[in-house]
Amino acid sequence: MRKASLLLIMVVFAGTSFAQIRIAPEVGLNIGGMSRTVEDIDIPLLGSVSISTENKTRVGFRAGLIADIPVAENVAVQPGIFYSTQAVKTNFTVFILDISQTLKVNYLLVPVNVLYKFGTPDKGRFFVGAGPYFGYAFGGTSDIEDPNGILTGLAGGNTGGTLPAIESGDISIGSDTMDSAKPFDFGLNFNLGYELPQGVFVRGQFGLGLANTAPIESYKQKNWGMTISVGYLIGFNKKGNKEEPVSN
Repeated sequence: MRKASLLLIMVVFAGTSFAQIRIAPEVGLNIGGMSRTVEDIDIPLLGSVSISTENKTRVGFRAGLIADIPVAENVAVQPGIFYSTQAVKTNFTVFILDISQTLKVNYLLVPVNVLYKFGTPDKGRFFVGAGPYFGYAFGGTSDIEDPNGILTGLAGGNTGGTLPAIESGDISIGSDTMDSAKPFDFGLNFNLGYELPQGVFVRGQFGLGLANTAPIESYKQKNWGMTISVGYLIGFNKKGNKEEPVSN
């Protein structure tokens, strides 16, 4: 996160040499969650066991700030910082036993997108873009549906760290077998949106996590999802005085 924050600061300061930098609050919903799979594992007294997973999308929340920094004609860099919730419902099946876990993980995200904006600033225009993001998990919740109470008892440390932590309540973040997610994540964002001359914009974004955030080797967990958000660009001149919103 330190490197990501430093990159964000460098990009913002680099943009001060341009005539117009804009700041925008942005809020939206995450539609997606995580891809979660468990490999065949060895459980004491049971031997090799196959566990299947079925992941269902859930809605999370996203809010933060971006800076819109023009770097060339119709091209802008948009670093930002966001609070974001990744949510997923996973059905685990072993033998004929089923358990469902709804997992929500809170993240601090630092995206850096490069956008190309079509048309001229005095008219509404579409934009497309892409860029990396860096994430830091700092908590979340877990809700378990385990009618038999068997799989919950087999989870985490009770199997020598071969199963993910399966329990209800607040989750822990870290690299231990009873943690629900590693703290760091990174990946790519792909953007498509529309910006009005007054500064209001709508963004659709697909995020693809590249890091395995599961703390145990037999378990794979990667973030992904669609985000639908709205924002409002507020203009500032070189001296930092507030101006009426204008486009690049």
